[in-house]
Amino acid sequence: MALLRSWCGDKLILGCGVPVMPAFGIVDYCRVGCDVGLDWDDVWYMRLFHRERVSTKQSIGNTIFRRQLNRRAYGSDPDVFFLREENCKLTAQQSRLWLRSMHCSAASCSPPICPAAIRMRCAANTTPCEN
Repeated sequence: MALLRSWCGDKLILGCGVPVMPAFGIVDYCRVGCDVGLDWDDVWYMRLFHRERVSTKQSIGNTIFRRQLNRRAYGSDPDVFFLREENCKLTAQQSRLWLRSMHCSAASCSPPICPAAIRMRCAANTTPCEN
């Protein structure tokens, strides 16, 4: 990791899939969880055979439990938030939970944008959105 930093100089480095502790102080930003999916927790048999898998539920846990690293070891990068409705199987409640976990730990998420994204995602859904 130190070699990578020496090659990049003062350029920003986003670590993705890197060992968390060796990245401390070396990368500027780091992915803190697995990839989020278009559904909550993938299919049941993937949970049996794969520890690292696409899972919005798992990514929330990673993001929340690694939030203390944000701005101490590097800036946290939780993953994407889906604003689209087509082919997205997350409920409004699941979307709100994911966005709120991102908001509490992400270095790049600004407070004025996150509540607006929650309202936009929930407005298109039939489930009422709580503030």
